[in-house]
Order: sequence, then C-alpha cells, then structure tokens
Amino acid sequence: MDGSGDKSATRAGRIGDFLRRERVEIGQGNVDRSTEYERHLPELRRRLARRTTFVVTCMDERCGGIEDRLELLHGEAIVMATYGGRIEPDDFDRLFGVKIRHSVQARRQTAIYLVAHRESGDPERGCAAFGSDPAEQVTAFSALLEDLRRRYPDAFTHFLSLDTATGLISPEKADQRDDHLVAVLSGRKNLTDSGTAAGGEGTVRRGIYVGDAYRSWILPNDRFMRLSALDPNLEADLKTAIRTVMEAEKGVPTDRPYVIQIDSPIYPDVKLSGNCRRNIEQAVNQAVADPEILAAIDDGRVGIIKTETEMGSQKGFAVG
Repeated sequence: MDGSGDKSATRAGRIGDFLRRERVEIGQGNVDRSTEYERHLPELRRRLARRTTFVVTCMDERCGGIEDRLELLHGEAIVMATYGGRIEPDDFDRLFGVKIRHSVQARRQTAIYLVAHRESGDPERGCAAFGSDPAEQVTAFSALLEDLRRRYPDAFTHFLSLDTATGLISPEKADQRDDHLVAVLSGRKNLTDSGTAAGGEGTVRRGIYVGDAYRSWILPNDRFMRLSALDPNLEADLKTAIRTVMEAEKGVPTDRPYVIQIDSPIYPDVKLSGNCRRNIEQAVNQAVADPEILAAIDDGRVGIIKTETEMGSQKGFAVG
C-alpha cells in the first residue's frame, strides 16, 4: 500500500473544506456589499431617473473595477463583460436597443462606454483577445463605436482605454456632450493607491464570476474575471476563461481551487431572469462537459459555487 488513496482523500477533504469556507465568506461579503448598496440607494434612484448608462468591457480581472473608475454607483450601469469586450452590434441592439430608445424618448441622458484595456510599460500584458495588439483592438472598438453611433445618434457613445498599470481612463474617441465623462476625465487620478486599483498587493480571492451582480460579491482587491449573464458568446468565453486559469495553474498543486461563481440574477422582469438563467446554464453545462475542464473540476483545480442575486436589493444567497 503506497498511501496515495489516503493522500487523495485528505486533499479532497481540504478542498471541500475550502469551498465550504468560501461560501460563507462570499455570503458575508454580499451582506456587506448589499448594505452598502442600500445606503446609496436614494442617490442611485436620483441618477437613474436622469441617466441610463451602459458599459462594454473585457472579462479580464484587471477591468473588474471599471464602474469605480468611471465614478458610477453600484447598480448605476448595465455592464456587458465578454472576452475582449467583443460584441456584435446586432447582438448589442437585440439586448439593449429597446431600453436605449426608451431612455432617449424619455429625455434621459443615455451613455454607452466601450472600454478597452492596455498596460503601459508592458505591451505583452495587453488584451489577450486581440493578441495584445493595440492596433487590432482599436480597429475593432472603433468599428463598434461607429455602428452604435449610427444606431443611437442621441446617445453619448464613447471609446475609452483603461491603463491597467495605473488605473487611468483615457478617451480614444469621446462625445463631449457627456458632462459626466467630461467631469470624470477632468478630475481623473491614478488609482494604484486605492482599493479599486488593478494589480497590487492584498489580493484576497481569485476566480471567475458569471452573472450581473459582480459588485455585490467581488471585493475590490479580489481578482475575478467577469462574464455577463447575457453574453451572446458566453459558452465560448467561459471555456476560454477556464482554460486560461488551467494553463496558469498547470503543475501547481494546491488545496485552494480556482473558484467559478455562477450567479443567476433575479430581475423584476421574469422573462429577463429566465433568459439569463438559460444562457448561464447552457454555457456552464457545455463547459463542464469538456473532458479537460471536467478533469480539472474532478481533481480539485477548479471549484464551482452557485449563487442567486435579487437584483433590486443586490442581496444574494448560495444555492450549491
């Protein structure tokens, strides 16, 4: 007897203990973040009555604090996070076009922020979806910008760049009618000394978050990739995210699996909630059917935690 079975059982027990503690910790984090959300709810309602905001960005963990950098309150923006921030204009219009047109008709300011990312001083740490090629990235975002400006001429649509080394937002092609962005850019500051900075010390947890309530679960110093519930390419993007993790973790034995948090949003609109759940479930089911990914789950390199979030209150709970 070589004792390998006992060692495996012991490791599996430690991994199970870690995931149980993780569920407790993320639950407490959600309590704290939803309480925070309640405190600023009057101001949020005031802003939402005046303005509708959309953000398109990359799933990269370094983009996780994008709303903070744009000085948006928790719950103020509808965020579409995908691999590279890629989304076809027709998909964007299918998902958000009605809401944008209603917002414009109601004479609310309507802003769309397309946010690419780069890293000054280290071009190899740019956006992997574009092979860290800034020119390809600019071409893709510029094409999306021009298409959305044609579709929604009364909306303020911008192409911005986030420097993940400093946390600075820079305008690539901005609409000067947007007084909020003008104010943000005029008062912009380096965020590397704040809790919303990309990189830096004090990392608490690492993982992948799938859902629409990222700020209700993920703390400022956590390093979680982010994918939106209605990402039209969620299946492929989730597989890419998991494979990226698996490659980074290859050959590194650990009792702390890389966490994938699957968070189903519960909206007042039952149809919207159902669409989100179906998109997430289909993507997750296809991902875990991949033999390589299934092996990573079975051997404890990847752990899945399932939650649900009531979007009106941002309060959530674990379901598995």
